[in-house]
Amino acid sequence: MKNNFLYTSLLFLFFCCSHSATENNQQYSLKHDQSSYTESNEIDSSAFVLQTILPNILTDTTFDLKFNKYSYKTIIKVPDSSTDYKGVILALHGWNLPHTDWCDKTELCKKATDQGYIIILPEMGKSTYSNYYYPQTRKDWIKYPTRKWFQDSLIPYLQNEFSLLIAGQSNYVLGLSTGGKGAALIALDNPDIFKAAAVLSADFDHTFFPKSGYYIGFYGQYEEFKERWIKEDNLMYSIKQYVVPTYLGHGLKDNVSPSNQTVMFYDSLRKYQPDLSCTLHIDSLAKHDYPYWDSEVDPMLRFFGKFKK
Repeated sequence: MKNNFLYTSLLFLFFCCSHSATENNQQYSLKHDQSSYTESNEIDSSAFVLQTILPNILTDTTFDLKFNKYSYKTIIKVPDSSTDYKGVILALHGWNLPHTDWCDKTELCKKATDQGYIIILPEMGKSTYSNYYYPQTRKDWIKYPTRKWFQDSLIPYLQNEFSLLIAGQSNYVLGLSTGGKGAALIALDNPDIFKAAAVLSADFDHTFFPKSGYYIGFYGQYEEFKERWIKEDNLMYSIKQYVVPTYLGHGLKDNVSPSNQTVMFYDSLRKYQPDLSCTLHIDSLAKHDYPYWDSEVDPMLRFFGKFKK
């Protein structure tokens, strides 16, 4: 009887010690391998991240969206189905110019679609790509879309209907003249969407033009609304927040928008965003016209090609 009791006691003690040692070893193992354990979890969780969403559009399409009760068309040009998809380009026209001019007067649409890009061409009329209109804005100009319309209407519509301009895709924005400034402003607003921008013949700080009827027509008199002129829609004022790689082009003989505006913006980017990839091209013979803008199509597309997803 005593032997049986002693044997049972020893067996129980051995089991407890072994179980305690095993627990301690397991606890030590977990602590010792914590970095590996965490890393493993991170890798596993990535399996739940959705792959990049591809555009859901097969043919050229035109649609209308309203702004202030007026309808504005957007054209989408799609590459041939045999061409490998390369990305999406939002192309903005100049002030009061047809939104089809990028296709009709330059080789952008042909060359870009041949390379596999989808082109989006929104109709903006006399928009200055301001975020808002003001009581001083000319009444015949408030019918044209604002940059806020891009954020609230156009971009969400393109995302929901066609899976275009979604963060993570290879999206780019370009523009000429007023549309160039618009391209830079939209890139400023959406660094998560656009991988690169191209800006031709634009101005970047309208405080340099306080007597311009064009800007007075939107913002009111400079002397009365200085803060508005300085802070609103002013790329130089927002230079520290500008983080999208950008191609900058201008004609030295431009008599509409002075080329020193582009040089000033480039120099400021080099100062405040020294690690940002930017290219400056000043064409010594070029003017503010379509022959110049057409000459920049290949350089812009090459620049975009450096920033694939």
